[in-house]
Amino acid sequence: MMRVTATILSVLLCISTATPVFAAESIRISAAGLTQPLAKKTWDEFSKKSPASAAHVEIASSGAAFKKLCPGGNDASADIVFATRPMTKTERTACISGGSSTVAEMPIGYYGIVFANIRGEPKLNLTKKQIFMALAAELPDASGKLVKNPYNTWKEVDATLPDMPISVYGPAEKPGLYFLLTESIMPEGCEKLPAILAMLEGSKERLQACRTIRKDGKYHTTESVTEVLAKLGNKSIGIMDLQAYEANSSKVQSAKLEGMMPEQESIGSIRYTSVKNIYVYVNKQRAEKNRVIAQYLQQLTSDGIIGKGGYLTKDGLVALNSVERKTSEETALSLTPKKIP
Repeated sequence: MMRVTATILSVLLCISTATPVFAAESIRISAAGLTQPLAKKTWDEFSKKSPASAAHVEIASSGAAFKKLCPGGNDASADIVFATRPMTKTERTACISGGSSTVAEMPIGYYGIVFANIRGEPKLNLTKKQIFMALAAELPDASGKLVKNPYNTWKEVDATLPDMPISVYGPAEKPGLYFLLTESIMPEGCEKLPAILAMLEGSKERLQACRTIRKDGKYHTTESVTEVLAKLGNKSIGIMDLQAYEANSSKVQSAKLEGMMPEQESIGSIRYTSVKNIYVYVNKQRAEKNRVIAQYLQQLTSDGIIGKGGYLTKDGLVALNSVERKTSEETALSLTPKKIP
């Protein structure tokens, strides 16, 4: 399967135009790989109710997406950004000094990953380092040279873990949960190995070593959580999002990750370390001039989409509390004097 990269993948959503006022240009959305399915789905749903021009959704890291949002006022190549971290003070300053007006920030929820096994099986307490060592395609040997991952059991990875085979059912290489695994969990575990750290910072070899999952039969790709649950058996681990785990907690149990369980208290405070906050940003000046952008953001921040029971929560998004969501909704409404018809 062709590997998805964070710089070349783009999705063009072609939507018919029923009203000339919306046909001027395509709306440009830049999304972190984890958030691309959320961006695509919300635009698809928006376009069913509101005639609009096409939306071009591309994948980029949060940092790269912020640069696209406001590198130089009207020359920016992104109208909306979906990010997995907040914009830094330095990025905001650079945005404004480049000729852009205020950037509006709208948190829309959380997204997280759970490592689970069948109830009744040994309870696991995993670290990101252990996960990396179990799933990486290559690991450094005693001399610091990268070799094929030699581990076959979790106990071989760490003597404190159960003597069970490394058999993991997880997401296929596509936008969404796979990006959280390979762009966050794996690299953070990778950085715990001195031999990996010794490699040149930012080098292609190091990035590949930290993000590439083994393909020797220990990691089984799946297309959905339903498939994970169907194939999950004794002595195996399944990777799923937080919402799917909660919906199936009578059948599966979560491993602790860095000593924490994925419970509401730890998720809300982001002490459960595999959770990512999801933010949406827009150049306020352009949004106030473009009714399509403003209406899309108003719909996106509504209770029916990101509130408890909203359709994005069925795709793994963990809802904000009502106060947080209301703040994002009010920010979106402030972009234009009118609410969505």
